[in-house]
This record gives sequence, structure tokens and C-alpha cells, in this order.
Amino acid sequence: MTPAMTSHQRLTTTIHHQEPDRVPISPRYYDYLLGVEGCACWMHYLRFARQMDIDPIITVDARAHN
Repeated sequence: MTPAMTSHQRLTTTIHHQEPDRVPISPRYYDYLLGVEGCACWMHYLRFARQMDIDPIITVDARAHN
């Protein structure tokens, strides 16, 4: 059995129209994190993704203010 791919390898493989070890997924998590953690920030999302063995996808809004 071949070792599992990392999220990065899985996504890159898919982008290059090759077959990854499994389908890269990133389910809708916002409502779940709000209910369980009380927050849906990126830190809670990354912890959730690691616990659930899913591929995290973080989007950055260029309009966000510091």
C-alpha cells in the first residue's frame, strides 16, 4: 500500500488531471464550528480539518481591513 498523500500533493495532483489517492474534499464547516467551538476562525478550522482528515481550503478576502 502506498503512503497517503498530503493535502498539497492531493490538490496538485488533481489540478494536473492525475488521479489522487482520494478525492480532495473541504466540506461546509461554518455552522458546525459555530455550534461546537463558538467560533469559525481559521485556527479552529485548521484544527477541525486535521481532526477530520479533510483537505483545508482557506480563502483570503483582499478587501479585509487590518
